[in-house]
Amino acid sequence: MARGRLPATLGLTCLVALGAAGAGLAATPKGGGTYTGQDSHEVKLVLKVSGNRKTGKADLFCSGSHQSATPTFAITHGSFYAVRKTGSTKLFSIKGRFISSTQAKVTASLKAVCAGGNHALTLDLAP
Repeated sequence: MARGRLPATLGLTCLVALGAAGAGLAATPKGGGTYTGQDSHEVKLVLKVSGNRKTGKADLFCSGSHQSATPTFAITHGSFYAVRKTGSTKLFSIKGRFISSTQAKVTASLKAVCAGGNHALTLDLAP
């Protein structure tokens, strides 16, 4: 390797590694914002963020009908997880992260509501 090329190659490698790590970081949601999204199976999620951006609540709809809501959950570093149970029966859970202040990616795992299964949703900030 030619002189001076090792530092340049090492610097480029570090820059690529930092960029890849940064791509996985979650964003901060808009305080007081409402985010909505629906998939092709008519599973809809409405997520409301508190004014201080530290907590949220979500409502689940199937084919236009309200099914259930999560208890208040924490939003930490732009990521969140919530589960809705009746007794010991898990109805559904959501896990996601804000990829920008206007959008979140969520997986809704439906156990005892709607058609069941895992549903990938993109939630957009409502105007």
